[in-house]
Amino acid sequence: MNRWASLPIRRDRFLSMNGRVADASCCGVMTGNRDFVVKSDSRTKRQGQSVMIKRFIRNYIPRHRNRLNQFLHLIGVPLTFVGTPACLIEGKPWYWAVSCFVIGYALQFAGHAVEGNDAGETVFIKRKLGLPYTEYGPGTNPSRHPESTDDTK
Repeated sequence: MNRWASLPIRRDRFLSMNGRVADASCCGVMTGNRDFVVKSDSRTKRQGQSVMIKRFIRNYIPRHRNRLNQFLHLIGVPLTFVGTPACLIEGKPWYWAVSCFVIGYALQFAGHAVEGNDAGETVFIKRKLGLPYTEYGPGTNPSRHPESTDDTK
């Protein structure tokens, strides 16, 4: 017996991930032999990536307003995330990779100290432990409610 036969849906229509009813022909669904396979929809993936990037930028910009913080991140981020793997791939001594990682992160943490807020990793850890943290620096109001001025949680 077909495992899909008992489902109260038509084979040519299905619920997409956002809950809307979609036509099978437009979303890459194959309906041969009463079984169907959902193929990945590249448009949906791009939309999801776009939302993720917009969310990242919306959070990143208010947390990195100070020019010195921006400069330290400009040096520290590539040093951490490009320099470390490059040292490992090129077969450099292990202490070069560790140095890139530690110095890169130190520059980023120094930038956040100048900015007056906690680094993202620190915010995450403090939030999980229930400790107070400062996600946004003084004078920054990222809240959607203009009357809210509380940057420290």
